[in-house]
Amino acid sequence: MSWNSTDDRGVYIRVVNRRAIIVSLLLIGVIGAALSWRYFRVAVLTPSELKSTQPNPKAPAEPAKVAEYSQSRSKPCDRSEISLQSPELRVELRPSEDGVRLFSPAIRHHLHFILFSNQAGLKVYEDWNSWGYFAPSFKAEDDNCRAYDITRRERDWDKNFPSTATLNKGDFLIIDTYLCDETWRSSPKLPTAKTLTLQILGRFVMKADKKRPISGLWTGQAESAPLEIYLDKQCLDVLNAEP
Repeated sequence: MSWNSTDDRGVYIRVVNRRAIIVSLLLIGVIGAALSWRYFRVAVLTPSELKSTQPNPKAPAEPAKVAEYSQSRSKPCDRSEISLQSPELRVELRPSEDGVRLFSPAIRHHLHFILFSNQAGLKVYEDWNSWGYFAPSFKAEDDNCRAYDITRRERDWDKNFPSTATLNKGDFLIIDTYLCDETWRSSPKLPTAKTLTLQILGRFVMKADKKRPISGLWTGQAESAPLEIYLDKQCLDVLNAEP
């Protein structure tokens, strides 16, 4: 094609540009109409089509979906209950010096059941006699929120009388506690597992003996904050053993 003048070329370019704009607008209109129809079809599905899009309640759920649902439905144990406190005596649980909280008959790790006195001249029964032996115990809870009482087993006594230890303000008394030494039992029985995780509260209860009154003897109930511990299968067998 030959051009007669610069004006002729300019006219041709303007015509081509108009045609390109018209084609572009037509394409945009076609694409917009297609998208509108797609979304319109979603909104006006027939009843049979709508039914086909709903999940079948009888169809088995995917394992991952089931696990996700179970996790979303599970609730943590309600541990909002405030432990009982005494203004005169405070109870605290601590692991022994090595800090290990896994307990087994095969090892000698133990708990320190500690009594802190906030009063001068406070007396408690010593744990070698029956008055003090049964004073400490534990409230326990597993990951499934089941509750247990861990208490001393009954035993025979060669000698037995109500001797006491005296604590002044700021003094403390440590009771070494070996949960797997066959002197403790759980009620109800703990579940069998390779390793069981428990949240335990130390509980200290002392009652006066009316036949043998002792001046300055502390009486009442006090509990510690919770402590997470782990029991192996051998320890569980010991705690679950029949008397």
